[in-house]
This record gives sequence, structure tokens and C-alpha cells, in this order.
Amino acid sequence: MESYFLSPIYGSLRNDLRPNGIYRQTSNSSCAAAALATLLRDWQVPQVSESSVAKYAQTSRLGTTMPQVIAAAQKFGFDGVELKLTWEQLLQINRPGLLAVWGDPKRRRDPHAMVLMAMDRTRAIVADPAVGRFLTYGPAQFDRLWRREFVPIVRQGELDLSGNGLKALYASSQSKRGEPTLEIEAFNDRQVRRMGCERSPDRCPW
Repeated sequence: MESYFLSPIYGSLRNDLRPNGIYRQTSNSSCAAAALATLLRDWQVPQVSESSVAKYAQTSRLGTTMPQVIAAAQKFGFDGVELKLTWEQLLQINRPGLLAVWGDPKRRRDPHAMVLMAMDRTRAIVADPAVGRFLTYGPAQFDRLWRREFVPIVRQGELDLSGNGLKALYASSQSKRGEPTLEIEAFNDRQVRRMGCERSPDRCPW
């Protein structure tokens, strides 16, 4: 029985890439794999998919831990660090990454993973692999959902995350190479271009 739950599931995943660029999870336990695949697509990593992330992360029927997410990111030339943060600290870091949230926030159960794509002081935009859509939350809604865990993703070698990762992220909060940040207008422009609906942004498949 234990081997059943711990065995890798990447071979059974279907890689459901939505028109909006989000990988919709194709198993109950692959939310983190789909979330990281979605985020790495935002970094224009061409070979990434839900199943390839799940393979490197050793995703099982029990899911994927954040250390497993980081190990998978490293296989694609990226790195991350697991942090306990506040809304204000997310703004200060100014980096997209994976959020540990509650699938059932009212009862605070069913751990789930989403991607923090953009935010300002009044709202956060996340990619939810459970529904394959971008969702927007205000601070109060976000607070009920979020478990305070966050894994920002950076290119390998860009920052030394082995020591005080939070300090290093604060010091590099403004991108110097056109890399994704949490700036909402830039996120919207990037997504509209990728979805090919520049002439009618309201019709984009968000």
C-alpha cells in the first residue's frame, strides 16, 4: 500500500496546457507540478510540462513537497527557496513563485499549490492549476487562502540563496534583465501577447 502512494505518477499525466498558458493539473496530486510548469513557461522554458516537472520532482499520489519543487526547478536551470512571508514581504521580493494554499480555506484543509503571477497593494493575481484559470484575490481573501509558504523562482547562479535567501531577494527586487516580476501591467501585457489577442484583450481566455 505504501509503495502505491509513493510511486511516481508522471507517466499518467496528460499535460493539459490551456490557451492562457496555464497547465491544468491532470491528477488530484499534481497541482505543484502543474504550477511550476506554468511558471517556467512564463520564463519561456520550451521543454517544460506538467509531466516533466512531476518526473524531476518525483511527484506521487501524496503530492509534491516544496523541496521537491525546488529540486525540479534546478533540473531546468532555476532555483528557489522556501520562505514564510507576509503580503508586504511578497511585494518587497517582487518575484513570481509558488504559493502553498488551502484547497478548502474555510476548513483549512486540502493543501494545494498556485502560482503568484502579479500583485500590488490591493490585489494578487494567481494561476490556479485546479481550474486552469487566472484568479484575482484581495488581501483578505488571499489571507484566508494562503498558508504563508512561498517559493520564489530565480535563474540558477543569479542569487546566492544558500544563506539568507530573503535578504538576497530583497536586494534584487528590481529585475535587471527583463525577467518576470510581480508588476501587474507588465504581466497583463505579456499574457495578452502570448494569447495573441492584442486587438481584443477583453476576449482573451483568461
